[in-house]
Amino acid sequence: MRYAMHHNKKAAFSLVEVLTALAILALISSSVLVVIDRCVASATDSALRMQAFEVARENMEKLLASPLAQETVEYGESDKYLGITWQTVVETFYEPITARMWVRGICSAEYIDMEGQEQTVELTHWLTGLTKGQLLDIMTREDEEGQLAAELIATIEEAAEYAGVDVQTIERWLENGMLTTDDGSFVRMNLDIYQLSGGNP
Repeated sequence: MRYAMHHNKKAAFSLVEVLTALAILALISSSVLVVIDRCVASATDSALRMQAFEVARENMEKLLASPLAQETVEYGESDKYLGITWQTVVETFYEPITARMWVRGICSAEYIDMEGQEQTVELTHWLTGLTKGQLLDIMTREDEEGQLAAELIATIEEAAEYAGVDVQTIERWLENGMLTTDDGSFVRMNLDIYQLSGGNP
């Protein structure tokens, strides 16, 4: 007895199909590599930002632990983390809502991210308010350093013109406690404070 022979032929992939599959595979692989690269860069930037935050926080803690607060500017490089620089600034500023002068500390740290851009982490803390006497002491010290000469006004008429008020208003401000220098000169910053606060700082 003879049996019929059946040959089962399987169709093979054509060259076009193979090339198309390879192109799709290459595209998928490229996309995966881009995603991985972005994840690595993001993780590195997050680590750098945390390190910069730690440097700024440590400097702020040192500043808050200091018994004295005086106007200074300090800067340097982190001994703990390579490539991170820091700056600590203590400055006075006028706060118009409360019409008071304050001392604040600003601690910042800078680093270069994975894209080559400079990034900054900054912490700010209001340290203390200034009394009128302390404010005058600061102004007097700056004057001794030669930085306040242009801020002094010699006569009450000039002070009134600078503040945009009349002489009687300046006299009321003096009665209300506005301070002048030992020689009776008016300080522009003092006049600004009283002008902004309506004569009641």
